[in-house]
Amino acid sequence: MSPASLSFLVLLAIALPVYFLIPKKGRTAFLLLAGAVFYAFSPRPWTLVFVLLNIFVTHFSARSMAGCEGGEGRKKAGWLLFWGLFCDIGILAVLKYSGFFIGIWNGLAGFIAPSAVLPVPVFPAPMGISFYTLISAGYLLDCYWGIISPNGSILKTGLFIGFFPQLTSGPITRLPEVEGTLFEGGAFEWKRIIFGAERILFGFFKKFVIASRASILVDAVYRDPDGHPGIYIWTAAFLFMLELYADFSGCMDIVLGAAECFGIRLPENFRNPFFSRTVQEFWQRWHITLGVWMRDYVMYPILRSSFVRSLKKRLKEPLGRKGAERAATYFAMSVLWFLIGLWHGGGWNYIGEGIYFCCCIIAGDLLSARAHRLWKRLGVDESSFGWHFLQSVKVFLLVAVGNMFFRIQGLRRVFHVMRLGLSVFNPWVLFDGSVPEMGLSHGDINILILGVLLLFAAGWIRERRGSVREWLSRQVLPFRYLLIIGLFYFTLIYGVYGPGFESAAFIYEKF
Repeated sequence: MSPASLSFLVLLAIALPVYFLIPKKGRTAFLLLAGAVFYAFSPRPWTLVFVLLNIFVTHFSARSMAGCEGGEGRKKAGWLLFWGLFCDIGILAVLKYSGFFIGIWNGLAGFIAPSAVLPVPVFPAPMGISFYTLISAGYLLDCYWGIISPNGSILKTGLFIGFFPQLTSGPITRLPEVEGTLFEGGAFEWKRIIFGAERILFGFFKKFVIASRASILVDAVYRDPDGHPGIYIWTAAFLFMLELYADFSGCMDIVLGAAECFGIRLPENFRNPFFSRTVQEFWQRWHITLGVWMRDYVMYPILRSSFVRSLKKRLKEPLGRKGAERAATYFAMSVLWFLIGLWHGGGWNYIGEGIYFCCCIIAGDLLSARAHRLWKRLGVDESSFGWHFLQSVKVFLLVAVGNMFFRIQGLRRVFHVMRLGLSVFNPWVLFDGSVPEMGLSHGDINILILGVLLLFAAGWIRERRGSVREWLSRQVLPFRYLLIIGLFYFTLIYGVYGPGFESAAFIYEKF
């Protein structure tokens, strides 16, 4: 079941009144039951067994660590942490990455010992496995470090890991962020229901009006890049950037809106990334919970490790104190971005994406001081709107190029498509009538432009006012309902829906 499906809305409409009618003590079990129904309508419902195994291992590993004190107890807690992480991450590694690593082995064996080549398995992975694995791993580490106390009930652990709206695409939560509302919710409030429904509607608008429409041209170009060289390649890259944002943030709007209807607060995953002035700032605003997870559980532990401390000592003499600190930070960032790339999928193109963004961030950091001095000499006002706009355009272009690694399968093919984009100078083909032949009519293009303008208008309000829904609630009733009803009919009439709602599948569901 996809969050952007009629089945999800029906489940939500049934679950909401029941949730508020039953006693608070039964709400955790009820949401778990709703999650089982949600999963039963997934393409592979039997993979729920892997989710349950993750919950079981995580809960009992954390509970067992709670009683370990003293020297021997701490050692035992370390082993419990190791086995808990080994099982949880091991399930992810086998189901998602075994084909990738066996492919690497076969590539090496083909040169050394052809008889050692292994068959490449294909395992069906549960939806959202990369998301709930990080949730459970973070939970175990927080319990081991004493940041939190483990849940006393396996039902609570199960709901924390497998709350059904976030099961497909996150966000990646931590227990202190959600436990206040997740396990009890709150009293029924019309304002919360209305706010949640408004956010769900905006998510549907992003998904069906923008993302599904942009994907038509993107798919047409990348399906046959050799037949669409030059400006077609870059148009597809820029449109995919919009498609990915509208798709993923639209999914988050639906997930967070549904949770809000239950009175459950989940962390935000996007904060107007297209308003960023650097690639680093972009990633602080995009997929926020993944970045925070990797920072707290990967980068900071690496920086505190004995290896990095000794590395800084060795580099202090040739590079100086600041240079050694910077080199150690760049080393930790390189590991972090390699893992972010690998987290997205078992493929060299994903790893290439991580390396690309790491290089962009490091280059930006190294050049920032010199760039500021240069602009100051040239009399450029870096606080002006025009400068901010140009910097945001630069970031958009850099990130759009980086996301070609994400969209195109195979590292060689990524570079091949980039070469095709540089091989021909043909911007006029966008205006000679060939675009409609790729599936987008002139009307579709106008709707897409209007949709993107509405998207950026909402982003501008959010950037200036903090919350579009709060801003909307302060407007006079006729204006408020005109916007909401207008958005509803605009989405209903101009949304792109595939046969059998195939277009409802989100890009990040495969992770």
